[in-house]
Amino acid sequence: MGIAEEAGFKSKATFYRVFRKKEGMTPNEYLKSLEHHP
Repeated sequence: MGIAEEAGFKSKATFYRVFRKKEGMTPNEYLKSLEHHP
């Protein structure tokens, strides 16, 4: 679980849902966007 647990979420699904609502993309999409824009 990693980051989701560190952020205080007990469920990876809940973390993904909250992250997507706030950032407009999934955590994986966010990481990929960082690879293209260092």
